[in-house]
Amino acid sequence: MKITKKKLQKIIKEELEMSQNGSDMAYSGPKAGLEMDDLEGKTAKEQLCHIAKYAIAMARVLEEDQELESWVQSKITIAHEYLSKVKHHLEYELQVDMPEPSIEEMSELLKKDEKVELEKDSYAGQGKFYYDV
Repeated sequence: MKITKKKLQKIIKEELEMSQNGSDMAYSGPKAGLEMDDLEGKTAKEQLCHIAKYAIAMARVLEEDQELESWVQSKITIAHEYLSKVKHHLEYELQVDMPEPSIEEMSELLKKDEKVELEKDSYAGQGKFYYDV
């Protein structure tokens, strides 16, 4: 893709205006008086609960010396990186206090005979997959 001189000048001008207007200010939450009807927090919390449920289930059954296909290990690594980045953003940029569970709490969650029950709410997929073959 080739960028014309005029387009490049426009991009530079916009970037300069944004930096002078302070658009890179830290997030300070919703503005007072604005009506918020989206449920991003609720949705994110539900998704994180499902992620935790899946992670605990997999951690319970995987053995220390288990061999995994490279694509499986890659997906676990990517998920770890993404969640780590979000956690650090919440902690350092938004100043959210986030105490981590203790070793004892983690051990309790990983017991193989314990069942983790989450509220069954409606979420995309519900384990049903349709393929157009």
